Amino acid sequence: MESKNETLCDACLAKAAKFKRKRKVYFLSISFLLKYILLFLGWITVSLLSTTILTTSTNIKIWNPFKILDVTPYSSLNHIKHQFKILSRRLHPDKYQNAFKQNAEKIFIDVTKAYKVYYFQT
Repeated sequence: MESKNETLCDACLAKAAKFKRKRKVYFLSISFLLKYILLFLGWITVSLLSTTILTTSTNIKIWNPFKILDVTPYSSLNHIKHQFKILSRRLHPDKYQNAFKQNAEKIFIDVTKAYKVYYFQT
């Protein structure tokens, strides 16, 4: 049985040899390597993002003005004002020293926001 190369003409053999050289050069070329390196890095990025998304816990903090002012939802406006005055006097940031002042400012701002929610609601 004759081999495949023996049945081809000289022009076809030259063309096949040229194609084979080009194919070897392409596998060693920068564009070929760059394409597969970028594809590999893309899959690594996707896998890292998916694991980050799956392992990240979401703690949703619900802002509750009733709890901040220590009143019930059915409290009168006078009771809310009274409670706000007590808390604002007790938690005013000017009463505290430098170590606790920042924390007191945050709490005072929350109390003020909670009061404004009720005050402008009525």
